[in-house]
Amino acid sequence: MSSISLRANIPDLLAQIDGREVRIANRPVKLATAGLTVERIDPDWRTKLLSVITHPTIAYGLLLIGLYGSS
Repeated sequence: MSSISLRANIPDLLAQIDGREVRIANRPVKLATAGLTVERIDPDWRTKLLSVITHPTIAYGLLLIGLYGSS
């Protein structure tokens, strides 16, 4: 089994994994990634909000506000 360089860019990574066989639901599946195009999708407002409130510093502050408000 050959190794995959994790420092590669996405098109290079797709080229590296082309033809590899993986197991999904206990069945072998051959990856066909040659010639695929990469489509970037910007996160919507819900994903952005979740990324902000799940930051450890913000989450801790919200926890303290909730504890202080409940007493």
